Amino acid sequence: MQIRKVVSGGSAVAVLAAAAVAVAVTPSVAAPAAPVAGNVTTLASAPRVVASPGSPVNAGQTLSFKIAGESFSGTAIPSDATGVILSVSSSAPAAAGVLRVWTEGAGMPGTPAVSYAKSETATNVAFVGLSDTGRFSVYSSAKTNVLMAITGYITPEAAPAAPVVKTVAAVSAKKIDVGGSIRTRATEFATVDLPAGTWDARVAGTFTGLNNVNNTVPAGVFLTGTMVVQKGDTMGANFENNVTVGGIAIPRSASDTLTQDPTAAINTFITLSEPTTLRFKMFAYASNSSQAGSGELSAAFDGATFVKVS
Repeated sequence: MQIRKVVSGGSAVAVLAAAAVAVAVTPSVAAPAAPVAGNVTTLASAPRVVASPGSPVNAGQTLSFKIAGESFSGTAIPSDATGVILSVSSSAPAAAGVLRVWTEGAGMPGTPAVSYAKSETATNVAFVGLSDTGRFSVYSSAKTNVLMAITGYITPEAAPAAPVVKTVAAVSAKKIDVGGSIRTRATEFATVDLPAGTWDARVAGTFTGLNNVNNTVPAGVFLTGTMVVQKGDTMGANFENNVTVGGIAIPRSASDTLTQDPTAAINTFITLSEPTTLRFKMFAYASNSSQAGSGELSAAFDGATFVKVS
């Protein structure tokens, strides 16, 4: 039996009594049923209760019990219960024998829940799966009193919540200003509003169309493209309000028509203490922007994905 976790405790005793139905046919013996996995709720106490009140279970007789959705001595068993934990006992058996417990509708297991000698009271704990109708069966090979109590029940584990994912669509290429004040000349491509929490961020942008037109990038001058994820409406001095910065250096060239497609990518975890608007900006500068012929640069925003991790 796989038991993954205990999720709560109870305070009442679950009693098996009038739910028993005598069945004359003895099922064929089969391998034990598959274990039932899920959340286990234990009950505070569970004294044994006669399951065959007034008369013993006859040799070869099977009892059937409806458990899921029923109430026993004030303890309600959930309708979605998939299994129970039982204390199972024989009392004053007329001969040596066994008690077998299994999911109703499945084959009787070859391994007994309790083995008893004549006149012996024997007790064991059994983990029993319930059928689709919430039932299990008990069989005795010899005439005996059967005493049972529910000490806990099993319910399905809740399906994990779907992750919160925010995506930002790609934006086609725009011309990027080169040089000057980077903070005021950065080009905004997109925004996203994120709730507070920690986010696994994947952001990408491509600097495209490095084209010097009729100018060449002078010797010793190179262009650099940078992408930022920014918190707030404006880029702060020294970029202190940026979540992170990614960039790529584009080397100098003497070509009049050079085209390159370097990509800037940001992979990081972003923690936000409050709902925040993030802005995606890209900018470029030349190593000597005052020198004539520093060139032109375009950029495209390739999109972003944020997955909430906490």
